[in-house]
Amino acid sequence: MLDRVRRAATLEPGAIQVILPDWMPLNDDEVIRFLTGAAEAAGGVPLVLYNPPHAKTQVPPRLLARAVREVPRLIGVKTAGGDHAWYAAMAAVVPRPSIFVPGHLLATGLTLGADGSYSNIAAMSPRGAAAWYRLMRTDPAAALDVERRIGQFFRLHLAPLRRPGCPTRRWTSSSPRSAAGPTSGRRCARPFSVSGGGKPGGIDGTPVPLSATR
Repeated sequence: MLDRVRRAATLEPGAIQVILPDWMPLNDDEVIRFLTGAAEAAGGVPLVLYNPPHAKTQVPPRLLARAVREVPRLIGVKTAGGDHAWYAAMAAVVPRPSIFVPGHLLATGLTLGADGSYSNIAAMSPRGAAAWYRLMRTDPAAALDVERRIGQFFRLHLAPLRRPGCPTRRWTSSSPRSAAGPTSGRRCARPFSVSGGGKPGGIDGTPVPLSATR
């Protein structure tokens, strides 16, 4: 991984995203040791830590506060976000890193202190995501209503794909395809299997109208 960080640094990006080793959980000192090594490999390029909810090592605000103090090149974190208490704890982290939350929760995140998103909604509809972001800045209440409807769509038509036996990759790759037309297909790349006998559309093979959540 460090070799890839070094190669990426030669391209002089604005930042490099890294994720903690996931073979087994790390203790706090091991997290700091990893981030220190990644920062050294990146040279002067800043780092963003990707800490998804399925990672074996979760980095709570307490540990993130230590990390940004001891690894100054760590400037941001991509995370699932949290409740009001989580955002309050993140606000106390000094120096404060940029906070990136899931795209479908960005309207709420911005009201609580998030800075942006690596947006799954932009993957579904770049133009729609941009319009929604403008709405967040001009009419937060309306943007929160859009977030509610997006959440309903996810629960009705994407969450079933996360049931046991359905790989996360299928759920993730279904999101952008669901915006490509009036129905949502469920093909996924090898070696994963297609659930439901490979029938297109909803989890039972029926078409999924994108207007169903209005």
